[in-house]
Amino acid sequence: MQDCIDSSSLVELTLETGKSYVGLVLESGISTPSESDVSIVPIFSGYRDDEQQLQLTTSYMDAILKVPPKDDFLYEFELVLSKSQIASARRFDVAIFADNFGCPLPEPA
Repeated sequence: MQDCIDSSSLVELTLETGKSYVGLVLESGISTPSESDVSIVPIFSGYRDDEQQLQLTTSYMDAILKVPPKDDFLYEFELVLSKSQIASARRFDVAIFADNFGCPLPEPA
């Protein structure tokens, strides 16, 4: 996750419940052993189906784009997740997902 912060890459986090978030990592929770949370700005959310295929259902882009940019405006969308609830984490490439997995990206509202 630190690499995703350093490169401004998206990450997909799948929770034990199957709920998934794709977003930008704000805090990875690895800088101090006692940190047990990860914070992201969600871009998309969805779930893993019975076959563990990612189904994205919601886009947050419209809401993000409506907020006037300032130094810390992304923190207005911060989602904090407990590391203990995260079942998997991986880099996420929007183009690869859209081109290869037959699941369209959710349109902004």
